[in-house]
Amino acid sequence: MLVSPRLPRKYVPAAVLLGALVLSLTGLIALRWREGLSGRITGGGAHSLAVLPLENLSGDPTHEYFADGMTDAMITDLGKLGTLRVISRTSVMRYKGVHKPLSQIARELNVDIVVGGTVLRSGDQVRITAQLIAAQADRHLMGSKL
Repeated sequence: MLVSPRLPRKYVPAAVLLGALVLSLTGLIALRWREGLSGRITGGGAHSLAVLPLENLSGDPTHEYFADGMTDAMITDLGKLGTLRVISRTSVMRYKGVHKPLSQIARELNVDIVVGGTVLRSGDQVRITAQLIAAQADRHLMGSKL
């Protein structure tokens, strides 16, 4: 018999808010994508994206699971866009903590766009930032903070 772990009652509002934040952020990226951002990135259109591991700014190593979970949620949600190839979590996690030029990472992953960002969790407060970057030109296309 499988028993699903229950989230303590005091964390339920934070978990719901967190889910809403991730959905909002990925929704914003998806909306911009559908508005024609893809055609303006590389001239001929971009077809692939990598969500790099979000950086944990909390200073607490026990919050790494949280940053990894947010990265995974963004990959999953963006992967639902049928016209966009999204690189798997397994492939991007090797870049966690790696400081290489984005153009080099993009070449290694064979992607047109890179999403990078940070997560800061302090108590019940959460801040997630993300940037959408045209990899070869190293050009910032969009940023969002939730």
